[in-house]
Amino acid sequence: MNAPVELKAIEGMFKRHYKQIEVRFDPEHAVAWTYMKPSGAPCFNLDMLEELRAHDSAIESCGGRVLYKGDL
Repeated sequence: MNAPVELKAIEGMFKRHYKQIEVRFDPEHAVAWTYMKPSGAPCFNLDMLEELRAHDSAIESCGGRVLYKGDL
């Protein structure tokens, strides 16, 4: 199994840098993993919610398709 790569490495997807979530893409299984990494006390907060909404909007805006090494 290939180690997941950061979504920053995926062409044309998620150019935003997140502070409270971590996003990784597993090309073998074509899955984007999203991990919560809150700053301060480990809790769900409004900043994290904003990042999750931005992340979901990015997925939605590209129709759920990710260009990785020239392939969908």
